[in-house]
Amino acid sequence: MAFRTFFEARSFDVKTKYGKISDSDRERLEFDIMLGRGEVIAGTGGLKQIRCGLGGCYRKKHGWQVVFADYPEYSITFLLIRFPDKHIKALSRYELKKLKEAKKRIDSLVELKYGKEK
Repeated sequence: MAFRTFFEARSFDVKTKYGKISDSDRERLEFDIMLGRGEVIAGTGGLKQIRCGLGGCYRKKHGWQVVFADYPEYSITFLLIRFPDKHIKALSRYELKKLKEAKKRIDSLVELKYGKEK
C-alpha cells in the first residue's frame, strides 16, 4: 500500500462531548481511507464521509462520521470534521454549502501545490 499524508483541520480533533479519537481508531480510519472506503456526500463537490469511532469504523452505536477530502493521486487526505454518527444524514443546506466551499478551497490549494490532476 502506498504512503499517504493526512492533514487535519483544527476542528477535526478537538475534544468534544463525543470524545477524542483514540490512536487505534485513527489508524483504522487512515487504513480504511487508503483502501478507498467512504461515501461521497451529495452536494459537497466530492467530499466523502466514513464512519469511525469506538469499536471500529463500522459500528453504528457509538461513533461519528468523519468528513474528508481525498486526493489519492497525490497521496494526501484532508480530515476536516467529525459529526455524531446520526448528524451527517441531517446536514442542512447551509452546512452542505459551507462544506462545498471548503472543498473548493482545498481543491485550489492542491492544484496550486501539485498542479492539475495527474
